[in-house]
Amino acid sequence: MIMKDQIEILRGQPVEVISNGILYKGILMGASEENLSLQTPLQWVELPLEDVSSVRKSGS
Repeated sequence: MIMKDQIEILRGQPVEVISNGILYKGILMGASEENLSLQTPLQWVELPLEDVSSVRKSGS
């Protein structure tokens, strides 16, 4: 599971998120108790936190 501190550090930055084996790229907008919010070039994406296995800054 992803740590809340990690999400706060990366908020507003371009990130790569792996959820259910799928790579998502976008701006990390934040997280609730249940979901991670990304703004991608085409739309907003809400990912269930329980399915997120990795969040990292893009290019790292």
